[in-house]
Amino acid sequence: MTKLKRTISWKVFALYGLGNILGAGIYVLVGEVAAESGNALIWSFLAAGIVALFTALTYSALATKYPVSAGAAVYTERAFMNKYLSTLIGLSLAFTGIVSAGVLLRGFDRYFQQLLQTFDLSLSVPSWIVILSTLLILTIIALKGIKESAFMVVSLTLLEAGGLIAIVVYAVLNGDIASATIDSVRSLSSVEPIAILLGGFLAFYAFIGFEDMVNIAEEVKTPSTSIKKGMIWALVLASILYMATAIASLSVLSSAELASSKAPLASVFQQASGISFPVITLIGLFAVINGVLAQIIMSSRVLYGLAREGWLTKKLANVSKVQRTPTLATLLSSFVIAVGALILPLATLAKITSFALLIIFSVVQVCALRLIKLKKINLNKIIPILGLITNLIIIAVQISTFI
Repeated sequence: MTKLKRTISWKVFALYGLGNILGAGIYVLVGEVAAESGNALIWSFLAAGIVALFTALTYSALATKYPVSAGAAVYTERAFMNKYLSTLIGLSLAFTGIVSAGVLLRGFDRYFQQLLQTFDLSLSVPSWIVILSTLLILTIIALKGIKESAFMVVSLTLLEAGGLIAIVVYAVLNGDIASATIDSVRSLSSVEPIAILLGGFLAFYAFIGFEDMVNIAEEVKTPSTSIKKGMIWALVLASILYMATAIASLSVLSSAELASSKAPLASVFQQASGISFPVITLIGLFAVINGVLAQIIMSSRVLYGLAREGWLTKKLANVSKVQRTPTLATLLSSFVIAVGALILPLATLAKITSFALLIIFSVVQVCALRLIKLKKINLNKIIPILGLITNLIIIAVQISTFI
């Protein structure tokens, strides 16, 4: 059987993760988070980042030990030797990737429609055409090969980061950073803790790229050192950019204005810079494309990994001899992504993804504790314990809103 090929260096791996994290979050959901937490926007992102850090540290230890696709499913099997539970976790993981891509495609359509309005074009393009045509192009790229896909992700990552840096720079020059910082500090006492946590629940979605990283571990060079280094760098850089962007946004627009905007970062940039050309809208489009491509790759690698282990039909483990990509798994992922993107609304998709991932992450922390006890991995047990506690807290908060 043809196998996947290790072609990705740790630097490309880190940029791949950073691009996926950025594309999956702040360009799409900053307004949704602001609607929940108001001036405490930055603290919601901080809370989400802390939860993500504990989980990322656990994942990096597990992925270094088991550098294969379908990460969480494989970790579960190694810890409990139960293929049925492992298959369930793997399918849930693939589901989150598929739903996540749906979130991003809906976000892409928002930016695209705003772009048409900005240029005052009379052209009207139905959302379903925008979503399906974009997905088709990205599926073709994903089928082309991981090296080509990673190159595109890295290129778009630099563009995404540049867009956020431009927002921060213009906000510092023309916004009221001092007042935004003071209001953010005061919000710790004026905003209900539950609002910050609910905002953090949504903001957590903006950090989930590190999970996608471990699912291409089978294609990373020297995984014993590259995986942990790449994951930590990606998360640290993303956290810095998120915190800076949150303060910058509040220095230009109120939390209510951010919440009501269909493309909040584009609104912030235009207000701060006075530039009418839709720079951030265009970058937002590419950021979302970046995230969708990474989700297609992730979900297809999970299905491939499950099939390779014998937990799904072997047909999904077939790898193209030329492109070295799992063809059928990629096509199946893209088909289900299309269905989800056309049916469910943005906020609903994001909440489903975050909730499912938090459950999976909690299972992974338990797996890590089990493997530490069996002396299979080298990790201080306090890390998965703290990760499990923080994951369960956010899960409990979200459940309480439904009761």
